[in-house]
Amino acid sequence: TGHRHPKVIAAVTEQLTKFTHTAYQVTPYESYVALAERINERAPIAGPAKAAFFTTGAEAVENAVKIARCYTGRHGIITFGNGFHGRSFMTMAMTGKTAPYKRDFGV
Repeated sequence: TGHRHPKVIAAVTEQLTKFTHTAYQVTPYESYVALAERINERAPIAGPAKAAFFTTGAEAVENAVKIARCYTGRHGIITFGNGFHGRSFMTMAMTGKTAPYKRDFGV
């Protein structure tokens, strides 16, 4: 069945009857909220937990930096040489390795 496995087609078809995409920040949808609540219930922390989902690793890293800055009130961050954090402007600035990620991007 290759790239058109019947179970995948059925799952996609079912999902399309519900919605195709919405920005959760604007319109939280039931499956998003339900999954976040399940994760929050299992979080090994005392007190309330919050969950957020992101499309890419770079988006997740950028939001982690913003959340940490807000929580601590600090603005500086430390990254390590040869680390890779993504291809957005902030995460390329955090990436320690110039080639091939940052070359010719002005970062």
